[in-house]
Amino acid sequence: MINTTRLNVEELVRQFQLNIHEHFTGELQVQSNASLTSSLTGHNTWSLYFLFGRLLWANSNGHRFRRWRRAFLYHNPNLYSDALLPDEPDADPFWEYRVITSLVRSEKLQREQAIALLEYLLGEVLFDVLQSGASYHQEGNSADIKRIGEPIAVFSPKQLFSNSYKRWQSWCKAELADYSPHLAPYIDNVQELQNCIPAKAYDTLSHLIDGESPLADIAVETKQDVLRFTKLLNPLVRKGLMTLRQVPDLLPSSPINSTSLSSKEQNLPKILCIDDSPVICWQLEQVLTKLGYPCISIQDSLQAIPTLLEEKPSLVFLDLVMPIASGYEICSQIRRISAFKDIPVIILTGNDGIVDRVRAKVVGASDFMSKPVNPQRLMEVVRRYCPISTDEMPSLTECLRS
Repeated sequence: MINTTRLNVEELVRQFQLNIHEHFTGELQVQSNASLTSSLTGHNTWSLYFLFGRLLWANSNGHRFRRWRRAFLYHNPNLYSDALLPDEPDADPFWEYRVITSLVRSEKLQREQAIALLEYLLGEVLFDVLQSGASYHQEGNSADIKRIGEPIAVFSPKQLFSNSYKRWQSWCKAELADYSPHLAPYIDNVQELQNCIPAKAYDTLSHLIDGESPLADIAVETKQDVLRFTKLLNPLVRKGLMTLRQVPDLLPSSPINSTSLSSKEQNLPKILCIDDSPVICWQLEQVLTKLGYPCISIQDSLQAIPTLLEEKPSLVFLDLVMPIASGYEICSQIRRISAFKDIPVIILTGNDGIVDRVRAKVVGASDFMSKPVNPQRLMEVVRRYCPISTDEMPSLTECLRS
């Protein structure tokens, strides 16, 4: 039997209570309000899976891979490279659960850690339901639930919902109800923003904000509370100095390491990306590997020179502003190594100013590239400084289509 009704917090809680009482097994699916979410994250569908009245799993079609990545960066950053995705993850509503189960069975993840990951993922979905949900329907179906295998844990839907509801209330009290954590901040007017806030604050913001990373991603990467971070940006957004815009989900991708490269790939020019933002490194990898280049990424500036000496790349992309060692310092160190005095070094920056360009040239940088990364510009730079035969390199259209 299918029940369809308008979404209401009290009604949804009563539905959870009824599911517990009736030991419901099946799926509760929530649809977003198209008119509301067009300004938030687009149209979404969330699926909550129950086993005998307890909440087993939940997912959505919005920012699914970003949510997965955030959960690991928050709880188990060292395991993210082991959390490989299936070949066709979109077709499987339970692939995240299965990957976590596999990590537990291989003893790479403790059961308590797995439960923390699941609670994080479930909590994000429930928060989104509270912000954007409009209607729901529920249908009993034990066949799909059985596909998940033996559960790692089942959760109290009332408790998880209560935790998410408290977060949502705090979000509303901060006057952020119209802002989704999945929106990405973008600096509209660099000069005006520089005039309105202290120089140190601007340097910090310009380093964090690339126009492509959602609020939730930035908060996790910088180990901040997303509510606190968004509250700090809210006055700038209301003044029109920044906008919050929709960005696509990450593409499903498995990490590439040198041991898995084919013999053909090992003979191609290797590219090193040094940027403390995992998102920027990931964006570069997505384009470069599809163009045919093996790509190595590091976020720790102290590992720049050791990695350079070990990997011997043919081209380096180097972030300008990083903790401990800046792009200027690293570029200068690279030029002092005789084997790399002529290697192309491309500076990545979110503030493409004349002073930065001059200083970068002084320390030996070959070129500049603005962030967020433009695939067309990236391809042009790579072809100029690190060409491969045209029959080996796909077109930009092919790169973006794959």
